[in-house]
Amino acid sequence: MKTKVYFNIPVHKISWNRQFLGKKMAMAGLTKSSKCVPKFGKIANFRVISQSYSVNTVQNLDVELIETAEKVEKGVPFLFLPHTVKKAYNVKSGVTTSLPQVFDKYKWLTKTLSSPNIPEDILSNNESNFDEFKLLLHDSLAQTTAFQKTPKNKDDKRFRQERMVNGIFSNFLRLSMVKNNSKAHLKPGNFYLLNKTQLESHWVRNYKFYQTQIRPTYTLKTQNPLAIIEEPNEIHPLDIERIPGPFDPYAMNLYRHPVVHLTSRPALDNSRYSQYHHCHTSIAINNRLRTDEQIYSLGMFTMFAQLSAQAQANGVLQGTNLDQPLVTQCIVSNGHLISFMMYQLNTLNMLTDKGVWNRCWYTPSIGMFEQNNEASHGRIYEEALPQDILEGFSDDLPKHFHAFIGNETV
Repeated sequence: MKTKVYFNIPVHKISWNRQFLGKKMAMAGLTKSSKCVPKFGKIANFRVISQSYSVNTVQNLDVELIETAEKVEKGVPFLFLPHTVKKAYNVKSGVTTSLPQVFDKYKWLTKTLSSPNIPEDILSNNESNFDEFKLLLHDSLAQTTAFQKTPKNKDDKRFRQERMVNGIFSNFLRLSMVKNNSKAHLKPGNFYLLNKTQLESHWVRNYKFYQTQIRPTYTLKTQNPLAIIEEPNEIHPLDIERIPGPFDPYAMNLYRHPVVHLTSRPALDNSRYSQYHHCHTSIAINNRLRTDEQIYSLGMFTMFAQLSAQAQANGVLQGTNLDQPLVTQCIVSNGHLISFMMYQLNTLNMLTDKGVWNRCWYTPSIGMFEQNNEASHGRIYEEALPQDILEGFSDDLPKHFHAFIGNETV
């Protein structure tokens, strides 16, 4: 039987004190050939793995026995001090490069399993006022893309992102909040809408430090959280073998900072004392996204960063599972394609692939409208034909948008 032995070594003896460790090994009946590995992180423990010894040998000693065949490893928390600095790999939110397997790589980086569908109960509970909302959303999108003139003297690529944010999605949000005003979480005083606030998070994956700083276009904060979608379950070892990964940081186009402070900021300063510390929905807009994988990667990573920062602000330690999983939503678009995504953060124990994984659900990319072949790609204005009915307008767009903003909290 293989058994892991953990020696409780005081903090002031965290260095390689061979005499101290040798005495512990002798008391446990271990030989010098036993493999000694220091525990990762700033934790006062050493791990000694022996191939053959009996349980009776180490009874009545200051040793903790864990039978790997019967007990599940829960993870050991990392103790990060507020002034902790590391050479962490910087993960950018703008997934705009032609990186192969970018969605698989970001899923492994965040320890996430994905499903290409949205739970049906999310869509079925928001059918009131849908027909009227669909007409209003159609007219708003048509006004921006078909009847709005492009300024000839200011047709700069730098302004195209601004047209999407202020011309399309600000109206989408306004209309959806008006039509869902009967929901408790959208009552005045129960929510707060943030615009491009700083979001910072850090985590450890495969014994490497990662950190990110992003600014979601819109963040809808509420007083109460969203309901859990599914109960967390551990992944079978055979299923882990079929998951792509692990990936080297350089294969993900990630590079280290010199030395940075590892901080967590869930789009709010002093978020613990704010009454709006639950992230209901994020809206991520990037007009440089070209492929479906880039759209999915941006949405999933934005949600992971939001929830991991929120969990750490609530006191959850790295290397541990969440007692109460966190759920959030994201709407991600490049102005022509849009995807609706949901995320459930189950764990920050991300050193290995064993145990519980986080979960993500998403819809395949939905075309918002049919572009005019004569229009310049990415201009937003004058990209659709000026007609009463916007060509290529899908019913899934208002259906999902109405359901996501109106998804009630618990």
